[in-house]
Amino acid sequence: MRVIVLHDNPEWFEPIRTAFSRHGVDVEEWVSDETAVDITKPPPADAVYYNRCSSSAHTRGRHRSLDQAMTILRWLHQHGRVVVNGLIAAQLENSKALQYMTTVQYGIGVPRSLLTAKPTLEVIEGEFGKSTPFLVKPDRGGRGTYIRYYGDADAFQADPQPLESITGLYVVQQFVKVECQRYLYTSLALPESGGCFDPNMCPCELPKSRFRILTDFSHPILDKLDRLFKGTGLENGAVEFIMDEEGVPRVIDINTNTAYNRDAEVGAGVEEGWESVTRYVINRLRQAEASVPNGDSVAV
Repeated sequence: MRVIVLHDNPEWFEPIRTAFSRHGVDVEEWVSDETAVDITKPPPADAVYYNRCSSSAHTRGRHRSLDQAMTILRWLHQHGRVVVNGLIAAQLENSKALQYMTTVQYGIGVPRSLLTAKPTLEVIEGEFGKSTPFLVKPDRGGRGTYIRYYGDADAFQADPQPLESITGLYVVQQFVKVECQRYLYTSLALPESGGCFDPNMCPCELPKSRFRILTDFSHPILDKLDRLFKGTGLENGAVEFIMDEEGVPRVIDINTNTAYNRDAEVGAGVEEGWESVTRYVINRLRQAEASVPNGDSVAV
């Protein structure tokens, strides 16, 4: 059997290919918006599928990638194929509102968040008042693109630039003031010097000086996040959360196909993220191979 990786970013695929090659495992790539599949026929059965599609695909010119990926993943599930980070992962990537709803379902706090297709001054003032700082985020995010920070309603009204969202939906979210830092899973990401807000905290893009792994981090939220991953069926991802002024963690993003900062991993002396994920997928592959009776062929 083989591993088929459904993805939308050649740059992110190369570390995966390298990691699998170290284990002698064949990897085939399906670039989601370049792959044509016959949905009237079953998908190949001699493979374990690994979904690596991201909400940020539109920032790389792949505007329909995630939409096609969700259909492909539904097709794979419909035929009982083994999929690592299946449809639920793509659905969470597709919608910050769904991320926040799911987070609340597992007893984890989020900042006050309003989903709307029309983030007008009237709507915002009605929910947050005139003086509350807030963010306007596209419901489908990606690398912090199109996120706007407003110190109050007047700043929103005075902004001459139109809001942008790839899906036309927005999340208006209370801005939680912190001491210029935010926690990313078990890592610490720092905004640029002099600020407390930075729309893009992608770990693979931050320099070593602004991102480090916290090897001694311990907090009850980790148990709740573990239940969230197990309860939803997520198998690979990272959760971004901030500590508010009262020390309460508030989830602000779920990345179901996260990237990794190798400099930070080396500095902390922890296992390489890509290697850990690769071993997990290979374990699913071996389980699938063991389920095929000896001497039986696998239908393709």
